[in-house]
Amino acid sequence: VAVMLAAHKLKAGAGNGEKILFMAPTKPLTVQHEKSFKRFMTIPEEEIVSVTGAISPKKRQDLYEGATVITATAQTIESDLLNGRLNLKDFALVIFDEAHRAVGEYAYVFINLQLQKQNPDALVVALTASPGSGEEKIQDVCKNLSIKNIEIKEHDDEDVKPYVNEIQADWVMVDLP
Repeated sequence: VAVMLAAHKLKAGAGNGEKILFMAPTKPLTVQHEKSFKRFMTIPEEEIVSVTGAISPKKRQDLYEGATVITATAQTIESDLLNGRLNLKDFALVIFDEAHRAVGEYAYVFINLQLQKQNPDALVVALTASPGSGEEKIQDVCKNLSIKNIEIKEHDDEDVKPYVNEIQADWVMVDLP
């Protein structure tokens, strides 16, 4: 979903220098998303980069300038916003993966506040498999990410059913010493 939306936004804004920011909470997820973008997008691979705290601040700043699609850890983006290494004005689309984390002091909350100040017209998409156990938590996440519309899909929805595999579990009882 995120890759298709990113491709659409880039095509719609072709030549405008717009960028896509896809954030995840961990380095392995960030790298995984970078690989997905490289696999499915038709833009040059060198324009799709992964940015984490393992990369020096100067190198990150250079990557931001040269990239079209940036996958990054939220903590790195927060740090670079705080230190003036990144501005969100050129991002047409900002995606928050594992969006249920957007509560309290988590980096997503600060990043979205900066996005709303620097670029209120950017499209925000929040993805999560576990939005929260109650309406109050979900509403808190929506408020913190400026989300106006929610789409919930479950395994038995008609448009999802064909893609759900049945899970088979074999229970093996083990006597512990």
